[in-house]
Parts: sequence; structure tokens; C-alpha cells
Amino acid sequence: MKTYEEKARSALDRIHAERRKRSGRRKIAAVCLVCLCAAAAAIVSANLPPAAPTVDPADASNPASAAAPVSSEENAPSAAETYAVYTDSITLPEGESAVMADMMGCLVYQGKVYTQGEALWEAEPGESSALLGKYLGEAKGTLSEWASQEDWATEFASTYAGPVYTVNGYDPSFRLCLVQQTAEEGETLQFLENLDGIGLNTGADLYDERLHLRDGTVRVLSLSHQDWNNGGYEKMCELSGLSAEQWEAFLSALRDAPFVKLTSKEHEGFYQSEPQGHLFLEQADGTTVELRLFAGGYVGYPKMSWIFVWMPGEAFDAVFEACR
Repeated sequence: MKTYEEKARSALDRIHAERRKRSGRRKIAAVCLVCLCAAAAAIVSANLPPAAPTVDPADASNPASAAAPVSSEENAPSAAETYAVYTDSITLPEGESAVMADMMGCLVYQGKVYTQGEALWEAEPGESSALLGKYLGEAKGTLSEWASQEDWATEFASTYAGPVYTVNGYDPSFRLCLVQQTAEEGETLQFLENLDGIGLNTGADLYDERLHLRDGTVRVLSLSHQDWNNGGYEKMCELSGLSAEQWEAFLSALRDAPFVKLTSKEHEGFYQSEPQGHLFLEQADGTTVELRLFAGGYVGYPKMSWIFVWMPGEAFDAVFEACR
């Protein structure tokens, strides 16, 4: 079985090369495929050049000061449910549009839009059998830049084609998996995640209940921001310089700290700031969770763009210093 570093090097280099290739032609129209706006924003943010931050922790710690949350009809809370923040709602396009857009991987399932997550390239047979759960159906691969509203409103409409499964150990309302076969790369497991207008209070809502970091993490790798920005994933190394107690303190703080929602207008230059840290948490099931750390105690899940766990203090500082 290939080591994680070998898989990460080949897979992440492909992803980074594709991002660089796409960056020169990214052209997102205001009315085109609104359902992809949250995922596209995350990609745009990830490629911004370095600059100085303008973060106001006092403001960011107050969710009421952020932009008003928008929830989708499918995930809208009942009158008894309130959350600190909501991820951006993903809505299907109204009417037909032939405007060209930069497509992100996605799948429509039970009225929700699941967007592209991690992929396990060249998955070993044992990894596939352990992760794949119940067969759900066939992704149609019918979605493109010119897809109509009727195309989007179809169950298993997707940018991919292939069988779709639940993922063992994960709630299917959060994570699904699509299996692809190619002659060059063998079997690839493409995970898709539902972050469609979900409500979040503390880090536990994502990192414990959905991703199971506390129970599942077996190794932690780190990458400097400079290497990450330059696609130097071969320089990824095991996180060192921390005691077991310090790492446990970080996970506890990540679980208990609140989510906050920033805005690009109020925090211009945030994604351009330095220093930053990048962690890759290898899970016992072979999957990996990426965390992006910003000065001031902000921990981000790359797909959630402007939503962060805010956890300033010694627990954050120790890990932030170790992964730079």
C-alpha cells in the first residue's frame, strides 16, 4: 500500500496544477449556476497573493456583526433551532443559462447539492471496501456550464458519472462517495459533501459530529504557507515540536470554540495575510482533513471560505507556531 505522502504528492500536485491552469480562465457570471458560488469563492480565496491582514477579533467574535446568514429551504431551521452561523445556501438556477462558468464538482441528491471534497487517488482495494457503504444510484454526469434548470432539478444530476455510495462512518446527509475508474489512475474515490445552508454553533458541529477528528486522527502532517502557496506538497512533513497534551488541548479548543462568519468587505486582505499554517489530519479510514490556520486564532475548513472556528489562546498558538 502506498504511504500517505506518496498518495498526497501525486493527488495534491494534480489538484494544484489544475488550479493554476484554471486561474487564467476563471470567469464567473453573476447569474450563472448560483449553486456553485460557495465552492468557487473558496478556490478564489485560496489563490490570493500575500499581503497584510485587517482582522478585528472583537468584531469577528460576534456572529451578529457578520453578514446575515442565508439557509436553503431544505436545511432551513425550525423556529426552535438557531445557530451562530449558517453556511451559504446553494440554490438551483432559475431559468436556463448558457453563460460560461468555471465548474466545480457537484452532485444533486435528495434536494441538496453536494460539492467536491477530498479524493483518494489510486485507492487500494482494501481502502475502497472499507469506506464504501450502501449503493445509492448512478451519477449522471449531465451538468455542464450550459445545464438547464431541468438538468439541475434531476436526482443524481452531477458533473461526474459513476456509482454513488454512502461512506461508512459518516452521515450520508453530510458525505457521499462517487467511484471512478481510469486506465491511468485505477480506482478513484471522490467524496462529496453537503455544506448547503447548514447551521453551526461550535467546532464540534463540524469536526466532531461530521468529520470525527477526535476519534479518527492517527497522524498530523504540516506544510508551510510558502510551500502550500507554491504547490510544494512534497515538503509536507509530520507535525513536531508538540506534546500529546498540547495537541489534545488544541482538539478540545477546536471542539468547544464558536464558529464565526467574516466578510471580505469587513476583513479585506484576510486570506492574503501571513503567517498562515496548513495541517493535514490523516484519519484511520484513509481519508484526510485539511485545516488552514490564520493569526489571531482562526481555524478554517477550506470548503467553508469565510466561516471559521475562532479559538485564540495558548492551545492555538502552540500548534500555529509548530506548523509554520
